[in-house]
Formats: sequence, C-alpha cells, structure tokens
Amino acid sequence: MATAAALVLYEYPSAKRIALAIGVCVSNPGGMRDAAGQWQSPSTGEGEIDFDGIRQRVLDVKERISGGDLWAGEAKNLASDSVDKLLEQVDTAKRHFSGMGGSMECCSTIYHYAAEAFMAVATVMAGVAAWRLKTMLIPVIGVQIAVRGVIHGILAALGEVVSGLATKLGKTLTMTVGIVGMVNLMCATMTQMLTQNRPKPDFAPTGVEYAPPEQKGGVGGLKPTNGGMPDTQAMAQGGGMMGGII
Repeated sequence: MATAAALVLYEYPSAKRIALAIGVCVSNPGGMRDAAGQWQSPSTGEGEIDFDGIRQRVLDVKERISGGDLWAGEAKNLASDSVDKLLEQVDTAKRHFSGMGGSMECCSTIYHYAAEAFMAVATVMAGVAAWRLKTMLIPVIGVQIAVRGVIHGILAALGEVVSGLATKLGKTLTMTVGIVGMVNLMCATMTQMLTQNRPKPDFAPTGVEYAPPEQKGGVGGLKPTNGGMPDTQAMAQGGGMMGGII
C-alpha cells in the first residue's frame, strides 16, 4: 500500500523514504512470539536446552564424588569445588537463556504495535495519493500550490513518526542481538571447559608412569617404568654423578 502510494507521489521524495522505511521495519510479530515460546520451552529432544536436566546430572556427579571411595583428600575437595563452579555457570546460563526468551517476546509485542502504526501511516499515504490524483484534474495554479503545501506537511509529519519507530525498533533489535551473542558466548565457554583435554603429568624423570584403571569407573595409579629396571635415559637427563658416568 505504501509503495503504491509512493509511486503516485513520485514528485515527493519523502514519500519514497517513508515507503522504504516501512519495508525495512515490517516483520512477523506472530512468528517472533512463536519463536520466543519455543526458546523458553523445556527440552523435547528437538534441540532445546534442558538446563534442569543438565543441573541434575551434575548434582549426580557431585554425589558420586562425595559418597564414593573413588576420590580422597585434596583431589576430592578440588573435584567438588569444580562441580560447584560448574553448577554456578549452568544457573547463570539458564538465567541468560530465559532472559533471551523474554526479550524475544517483548520484541514481538513492540513489532506488533509498530506494524499497526505503519499500517495507519500507509493508509494515510494511500488517502493522500488518491486525493492527489483527484486534484491533478483541477487546472488552477493556486489550488495546485495549496495542495502541494498540504501534502508536504502531511508527509513531513508521517516521516517523523516512521523515523522514530524505525530508530526504536533498531535499538531493540540491537539489544536482542547482544543478548543472543552473550548467551552463545557463555554456552561456548562452558562447552570448551567441559571438553578441554588437559595434558597428563610427565612422570618419566621419576621412573614411574601413569597406569589406567583396570576396571571401568576405577582409579588409575602409578607403576615403575621398564618393569622396575633403572631408566638410564632419565638418569642421564638428571645430571649428577650418575649422569656424568652415563
């Protein structure tokens, strides 16, 4: 509607700018609200994130650490503290994730009312275009000048309305994109923290090496290298009298 009116009002540059602004800002508020609902819904196996389920699994791991005999001493305390920090990160990510869904829902409401305002602007422009077509048949210079002045005034007022709405929608969209980026960064950080492979300590200079657990879920240990025989290479690297002899 606004585009057709702008074609009729081709001699008024502001009409074209209004039509372009409306075209850029038009969105689908209903689809945005549906997307917000899907974002906030619990996990259904279709890609949504079930933070409560993740938190419960982490708590199960902490319970195994606290009640089992697989961990002891400083290692047990360190593992328990690490799980507590992970729980804090999960809770923080859940809050940001929920806030993202609320932001999307607010955006859909804002775009809904903006779409109604743009429809009103387009309707007014269509009326102005129809009036312009009728007055073009009046061959009186004074009438034409008066008509042009009225149309300029109407389009200027409509331009201010459209410009203000476009600015507000742009700020809202920028804030929403910022929240999405923050959520993605936090999830990526958590993934990196969970999947990071730390190097195992090098026990070669001490003549022992790490032995993996014999049973699944067990605890590994240390065993002598070379079947208990002296490691001449490690002794040579160690220096001292034996290093000089070797």
